[in-house]
This record gives sequence, C-alpha cells and structure tokens, in this order.
Amino acid sequence: MHACMHDFEAALIKSVGRWFKCKHHIGCFFHWKQALRGKMVDMKFDSNVIKETLPMFDFLTAVEKGHIRKGVEYIRDCASKCGVLKKSDRILFDQYIDEYFIPFWLQQRMKDMYNYNDSEDWKKEM
Repeated sequence: MHACMHDFEAALIKSVGRWFKCKHHIGCFFHWKQALRGKMVDMKFDSNVIKETLPMFDFLTAVEKGHIRKGVEYIRDCASKCGVLKKSDRILFDQYIDEYFIPFWLQQRMKDMYNYNDSEDWKKEM
C-alpha cells in the first residue's frame, strides 16, 4: 500500500505503517482542524477569534512543503492585520504559533505526512 490516510495520533500512525506497509502517511484534514481548534479552546481564545483565524490555516494545504514555515508567518501577519485580534489576542495568537503550532505540528507531526503539493509522484504509484 502506497498511501494511508489517518488522524495524527502517533500510536495509530505507527500501527498503520507496520500493518499496511504504507509508503506515505497522509493526515486527515478534519482531524487536523479539530486538533487546532481544540488547542485554541484550551488556550481560552475568544470564539470570534477562533472563527476568524482557524480558516487561515487552510492556506497551508496549498503551500509547497519547503515553504510551510513562510506560510505560517503569512498566517500570523494576516491574523494581525485582519482587525479581529485585539492586542491581547495578538499576544495569545503569537504564543499559539510559537509555543504550539511550530513545535508540535511543524517540527514533530507534519514533517513528511501533511503536504504532498510539491510532489505528485506518490499518486502515480497508487
């Protein structure tokens, strides 16, 4: 099996890879967005801030793998300029990006399983 889609639970990824011999792991967009939203709720973001900023992360699905970090900075910039974030919201949003999103998603989870936009070769193998 060349590609497997699943949520982002580490134990599941390991099991799926071992049993199905997946060459590529693709994270489920729905579960990813639920995880992002859940962390925003945990961090006590205002519901309007969540409603306005969470869809901005959809942008990353169209960014080539080598430019995802720049895409995150673009999201940070857009969120700051959209008029939804008050000063305290900006501080919390920066904390969300710097202390949660970058270390957890970019450095741990999304390395090789999130964005295949820059290489369509895996689809040909299926």
